[in-house]
Amino acid sequence: MKLVRYVSFVLAVMCCGFFASAETDYILGPGDHLQIKVYGHDDLTSQVILGSDGNIAMQFVGQIRASGKTPPQLADRIRQGLAGDYIIDPIVSVIIARYRNFYIQGEVIRPSGYPYEPGMDVRKAIALAGGLTNRGSEDKVEWIPETSADKNPQDVELSQEIKPGDIIIVGQRFF
Repeated sequence: MKLVRYVSFVLAVMCCGFFASAETDYILGPGDHLQIKVYGHDDLTSQVILGSDGNIAMQFVGQIRASGKTPPQLADRIRQGLAGDYIIDPIVSVIIARYRNFYIQGEVIRPSGYPYEPGMDVRKAIALAGGLTNRGSEDKVEWIPETSADKNPQDVELSQEIKPGDIIIVGQRFF
């Protein structure tokens, strides 16, 4: 029985390998859409959106602080909560179904929040927002990382990689 569980787990990890490499260092935050899977227990598999309080509710575990953790850390916390009384040696995975938004404002066609995609840089973000307006300047782009303590905009190159929650501000050019 343990061999079957192990083989199932290995196959699941191989299928999710693409996501796993990008998600092991990713810090969860409000707005992330998560898929939580407990292998062999479909009744515990769920999809949740991490709320503004940073917590999720999990059957048999209760409220869990997810914000600030990586997906593997959250999976381990869920595994610990399920182990023992309900499931012997649970296998849990947490996959990001959709990353939280980044935001772009200023001189772009459609300023708004957009779902983050791995590998996103400022140039791709501008393209996603419909491109620059007639007055938009590629030379006057600022960036506020979500992790910034002071939230002061800083000049940024178009090749700068962005993260979920970041804010991009496109300024006007002078004619």
